[in-house]
Amino acid sequence: MLHMATGYLNFENASKYNRTFIQSLFHRLLLWNCPSECDYTCQHIITAQRVSDSQPVVQFHGKWPFYRFLGIQEPFSVLFSLLNFLAHQNGLSKLHANIPASYSLRRYYVLLAYFGMASWAFSMIFHTRDFTVTEELDYFAAGGSVLYGMYYTPIRIFRLDRGGRKTKSLLRAWTVLCIGLYAAHVGYLKWLLVSTGNENYLSKIIMAFAYSLHLRVVQGLFAVIILGLMAYVNSWSYYWSPSSANFLLFVSVWTLLTLLYLTLAPLHFPTAAHKFGILGAEALAMLFWFAGFIAFAVLLTDIGCGRHWAVCRASEAAVVFAAFEWLLFAATTIMASLHVWRTKESGDARPDPDMEVHPTSYPSV
Repeated sequence: MLHMATGYLNFENASKYNRTFIQSLFHRLLLWNCPSECDYTCQHIITAQRVSDSQPVVQFHGKWPFYRFLGIQEPFSVLFSLLNFLAHQNGLSKLHANIPASYSLRRYYVLLAYFGMASWAFSMIFHTRDFTVTEELDYFAAGGSVLYGMYYTPIRIFRLDRGGRKTKSLLRAWTVLCIGLYAAHVGYLKWLLVSTGNENYLSKIIMAFAYSLHLRVVQGLFAVIILGLMAYVNSWSYYWSPSSANFLLFVSVWTLLTLLYLTLAPLHFPTAAHKFGILGAEALAMLFWFAGFIAFAVLLTDIGCGRHWAVCRASEAAVVFAAFEWLLFAATTIMASLHVWRTKESGDARPDPDMEVHPTSYPSV
């Protein structure tokens, strides 16, 4: 164990690890104390022993063992967060320089930059030192940044920033809904933390759901949005319904059915959740979305759809969401493919546990 007094640490364990060292000023400034120093040191002792014994590296508190620098807990994460922060700051300065204050969307652009900067600033703080408060601020700021992007997108696509009385009422309702969603998000995470009494619970939830729940929720949300947009587009004319528009409508419904299979089969019907079945469902959805958004985008280019038509704006929005949906399914298809490749010699037919929508077991200490 480690004993600490006035900056000195005495490590007492097996004889080969006995040593005494002085804690650096940087470590003390960043609130490294005896338990955290002991935790960090023991992580690397255990990891070195496992590597020398040809055993896999395990996680500690839901994270892989890290190497700190000048007391910074995860230096590369801090560096990349800083670069993202500077990119947002640079974009904000260009926005102020090139977009006149009279432009109605400017304030939304400015807020988008500030939300991004806040998110990456709290990310730097969290990766510098992982405490309960810095972890919460990081997750809440990241959630706020993502939700603001969702809030801003329909305002930009449908130009809700300008318009008549009905448009302003719709904008107010959309604003209240998004604020409510964010408050529910923060309240739910705080409830998880309080109800479990575990300061690392949020980390474990995020790690356990990283490959599954968040992606599935976004995939489902985008499918529903595209379904609504394409239903509106197809209902616009009684005499003309292009095949590419009908196909996107079909793919939206197909995706919702596919997500039911991908989420429920591993939990309740394990015999139906073969790894090749999961891979096939992911790959087919990915190909459908790729073909769908390309074909519909080509159609819109060929007919010269005008931006002043509401149906044209809805069509363009559907193409954008469909392209993002294709990227999401490309990501999950790659994950499923890697799992099939990793287990090709084992004969294990189960799907990747990291992609199931419930907390999975990670090797940890």
